[in-house]
Order: sequence, then C-alpha cells, then structure tokens
Amino acid sequence: MEEDSVVKSRLLLYIEYIKSNPSDFSGKIGMSRAYIRNLKDEISTKAMRNIIRSFPDLNIYWLIDGIGDMILYKDSNNVNNDSLVFHLKEENRALKEDNNKLIRDNARLQAKLEMFGSEKAG
Repeated sequence: MEEDSVVKSRLLLYIEYIKSNPSDFSGKIGMSRAYIRNLKDEISTKAMRNIIRSFPDLNIYWLIDGIGDMILYKDSNNVNNDSLVFHLKEENRALKEDNNKLIRDNARLQAKLEMFGSEKAG
C-alpha cells in the first residue's frame, strides 16, 4: 500500500480545515476532480499557482516544507487591519499638521522676501 506524500497529507488537513473534500477542492483549483486523490508526490506548478490564487490564506511554505502555521490570515486579521487603519490615520494627521506648518512658514518667508525686495527697490 502506497503512503500519501507529506504535501498531500498537509493539503488534506487544509481541505478538512475549510470543510471541503478533495474532489471539490480539486475542482476549485481547476484540476480534475480526482487530482488530490491521485496525488502521489509533488503538486504541479499549475495546481500550486491555482491554489495560491484560490486560497490566499493557505501558507504555501507550510504546505511544501511545514514551515510556519497552516493559515496566513487568522481571525485576528480584523484586529490587524484595525490597527493598520489607526496607524495610517495617525500618520495622515501628523503629515497634515506638518504640511500646515510648512504652508505657514512658506507664507512668512514669502512676506519677508517681499519686504526685503521692497527695501532694496526703495
């Protein structure tokens, strides 16, 4: 009896995680419905490309080498997005303040330049 490859075993874990089955998963990645069931060794480049496109939360490094977690974007993703939005809003606010200061400084320097020019002319 032939054993499943490590990659196939990991892929089956992911398929179980997303509450699917090998046949449906194979179809979703554009392969024959028996592709995962018949997988012996390595995943084809076409299948890998389609997996990445169709299931962006699957950590490909984990799938191939067992490195890291199976899922890239855990439920905490919303928290991460919220903190990113907060950070970007704060950065935007600070940049607006800097911009307003530069506008005031520019106006002050422009006024001095005009005053200096009128003194030279007179």
